[in-house]
Amino acid sequence: MSQTQVRVWSKHFKSGDESTAHKKKSGRLRTKTTPENVQLVSDLLEQNRKLSLHDICDRTGLKMSVVIRIMKKEFNLSRKVAKLVPTELTAAQKNTRKQISQDNIDLLCSGDIDPELFVQSLVTGDETWLCTKEPESRFESTVWLPPKSPHPKKAKSIPGNKKTMLTLFCDANGILLINFLQPKETIDSTTYCATISKLKEAIHKKDQISGRTGNFGCIMTMPVHTPPLRRQAS
Repeated sequence: MSQTQVRVWSKHFKSGDESTAHKKKSGRLRTKTTPENVQLVSDLLEQNRKLSLHDICDRTGLKMSVVIRIMKKEFNLSRKVAKLVPTELTAAQKNTRKQISQDNIDLLCSGDIDPELFVQSLVTGDETWLCTKEPESRFESTVWLPPKSPHPKKAKSIPGNKKTMLTLFCDANGILLINFLQPKETIDSTTYCATISKLKEAIHKKDQISGRTGNFGCIMTMPVHTPPLRRQAS
């Protein structure tokens, strides 16, 4: 036994405690992962699932380690980045697509049409705005330079104000039509009818090549235009 340990035990015995057993220590304080705190964090997440860990700590007064333990062990949650989609549908658009899907299912279940022919005859379309000038990305602006060379400078740029409308139609076999809005051309029912006419021509040419016959169904996420002109295009 070292001299240090002898002094420690000597002081221990002189204090009147003759026990040689190790005293039970309180140890590290238990974390505050109590049912009340778990419910408190759960209520905050029900109100807003975009809250950060720091926001939850500020609102609950809990330590960061406690909040992380609740999120991981109690709720088994992880933060996920939102997935980008072409467009976010409204409730009316969702109901329309649900009804169209149900009509198609009923048509297939009726046995009046060949399933393969039905799938081949479907056409879907969408439209989106495209900038005519895209700024150079950070990676595209990199250049090869010797070590310790100063970084090249690049003026801040923003996407061009000029935009054009891209309209795309495709079927089960691929793209049928890609149409760009011409300069100084406005989006109205006349433009819409002209695009549908181009689509009909593209479908007719493809039918001649493949020998396919029959009508086609078109599912689009485009705005509804003037009904009389729209009927002319169909």
